[in-house]
Amino acid sequence: MLDTQKGNNVVNKLLIGSIVIFIVLGMFCAYKNQQLCNSRDTLLLSSDILAEIKSDLDNENINLREENARLKKELANCYQQVDLAVPARVVVTCYHSEKSQTDSTPFITAFNWRVRPGIIAVSIDLLEQGYIPGSKVYLKNFGVFTVGDIMNDRFSNRVDIWIPKNKKAFKKDNVLMVPIVEQANSTQQSCV
Repeated sequence: MLDTQKGNNVVNKLLIGSIVIFIVLGMFCAYKNQQLCNSRDTLLLSSDILAEIKSDLDNENINLREENARLKKELANCYQQVDLAVPARVVVTCYHSEKSQTDSTPFITAFNWRVRPGIIAVSIDLLEQGYIPGSKVYLKNFGVFTVGDIMNDRFSNRVDIWIPKNKKAFKKDNVLMVPIVEQANSTQQSCV
């Protein structure tokens, strides 16, 4: 009889242990199922947010295209109004592609061109006198350059030559700058 009672106790313990394991497994599965549902809801929410962001970006892209078309028309009108530049005496300096000498995009000019040898920045007064973006100029004792950037408005009657960082800085006063006339008409057409 004692053996039967011990056997019943073992069976009861196994039964209780199985029930406990079954309950724990059920709770674990319910927990994992809830996590899966939450992540699915998060994914759905994320796709809604992504769709909204895509829509906003599409609208912004349309706005930028319209603004670009408007600016091209405005630029074309400006080119038609600009008279050919006349020779001028200027101060010639140089600049490197450094934020301290330019802005937050030191390798991109004000006209959205990449800096390179042969690019110059002109002061705003020279720009208004007809030294327009893309026009070629001859700087005596320096060579031929392309107007590709604008200087800070605190400067006047000044030209800044882009040079690599390993070149020595310089400043020359009273340098003759002459527009290259045969370039003027084609420059106006190609910049628009």
